[in-house]
Amino acid sequence: MAEKLLTCPDCGQKNFTASGLKTHRGGKTCQRRMQALEVGQPAAPATSLAVTALPDISVMGMDEATMAAAIKDDIQRYERTSKEAAYVALRIGLRLIWIRDNEAYGSLTSFIKQNFGGAKSSATLYNYISTAGQFLKDAGMLDKTTHKLTGKALTAAAPIVTEQLELFTDPKAKLEGTMKKLVKWVGTRGLSEIYKDLAAKKKAASAPPPGGKSAKNNFAGGAVNKTKKGLHSSGVALELVIAHAEQELDTIGKAREAKAWESLDDAKLGEYSNLLLGWAEDIKTLLKERQSAALRAKGKGAKS
Repeated sequence: MAEKLLTCPDCGQKNFTASGLKTHRGGKTCQRRMQALEVGQPAAPATSLAVTALPDISVMGMDEATMAAAIKDDIQRYERTSKEAAYVALRIGLRLIWIRDNEAYGSLTSFIKQNFGGAKSSATLYNYISTAGQFLKDAGMLDKTTHKLTGKALTAAAPIVTEQLELFTDPKAKLEGTMKKLVKWVGTRGLSEIYKDLAAKKKAASAPPPGGKSAKNNFAGGAVNKTKKGLHSSGVALELVIAHAEQELDTIGKAREAKAWESLDDAKLGEYSNLLLGWAEDIKTLLKERQSAALRAKGKGAKS
């Protein structure tokens, strides 16, 4: 048989069990309602005023202070969850970068295809890789020679993956080394905020400076064209230009292998196809110019 619900004789609030009423009477909610009834009595009956002063209070069963505290708790819970999600994403990204840079399990492409088949899952994983890669770059943690997560860099990064996840969100935890760097890099941001920051950073990096295109765009597929000659003549060290071009080509090759581009729509794929075809023509033209120059130089040498 259902327990009969009771009404507080002091403040008029309804729907209490016997034990709930015992706890309620004399509490803050009961006292506030009694005060409201006392103030409102001259103008209206207690039952009528109670509904006016505290609408639907019996539905939620909490006063303003309790309601505010409950909302604050949920906000903090969300922030903790979002922040923990950032560390989860970074740890996953670091594992995948390790697979990629050390050619573990065959290759990153085969590993993802074998274990995370869906295009949506793959796209998420590449977002994690991008996020972790930016952290490694910002923290100066990549190997100085290979510029990858190898050697000492790999050893230094290992605790981020192997230590307990809870340590990163525990304000009392005493972190050192790369773990401390990671916490500092994440700061108060959740995963969605980090994504927004990285997108803004990427957009700013790809924007051409006033009066011309950036060197990065010239090699990253934005506008690979004859401005390369301008880079050389402007005094930029040739070795740096070559190193940058090789790095960009390596990135493009890995992007092709990863096949994340297969999830793009037809319009975007057509845009990139035209871009790459144009680049291929530029390369052919440059190779022909170099061959012609080599033949002319060979002919001059023979005559002399």
